[in-house]
Amino acid sequence: SGGPAGRAGVQQGDLIVAIDGRTVSSADDVRATLARHKPNDRVRLTLNRSGLIVGATVTLGELPATP
Repeated sequence: SGGPAGRAGVQQGDLIVAIDGRTVSSADDVRATLARHKPNDRVRLTLNRSGLIVGATVTLGELPATP
């Protein structure tokens, strides 16, 4: 909830169905699409929230370092 998505209003259980108007159908699609952006880019998410389609604009942060 403290990350970029949470600050933009994305809730636990929301399903990302599009990024900047481009349909995504898997977690791999989401990762690949976001990988084309840089930190501080703004992206528009289309979300399915329990059957209701909602939008959120997220300012991307940096990926955490992996051990």
